[in-house]
Amino acid sequence: MYERYATRDEAKASIVEAIEAGGNAVAADYDIDAILGATYSLDVVTDEDGNERVDQTAWICVASVEEFWASVAAADKASV
Repeated sequence: MYERYATRDEAKASIVEAIEAGGNAVAADYDIDAILGATYSLDVVTDEDGNERVDQTAWICVASVEEFWASVAAADKASV
């Protein structure tokens, strides 16, 4: 099960937290919006009738760990 974030800002905060968790990187050096766009999506839920719909209140990371960190590396402002 993916962790769900109620807002885009909460999802972005989780990206910042992951980047800065090691203590060697600063989120300001990365394009957080680019990372969000490449690795997060609004969740798709299935209702009681079996119909899928986009849940406008739930952001989830849809990337693997490797894909997430590749996106972070690609969004490094120093390498652009």
